Amino acid sequence: MEFMGESESDSMKILLKEFGDDLTDEEVRMLRIKFISDVAN
Repeated sequence: MEFMGESESDSMKILLKEFGDDLTDEEVRMLRIKFISDVAN
């Protein structure tokens, strides 16, 4: 989650480059949703 907070973009392509080796596409999408939800609250 730290990466997403420091990143200037919320692009899925960038997230998949960063986490794609360790997480599936679906897991990265869920992390992104959780991050956006946490930041919004």
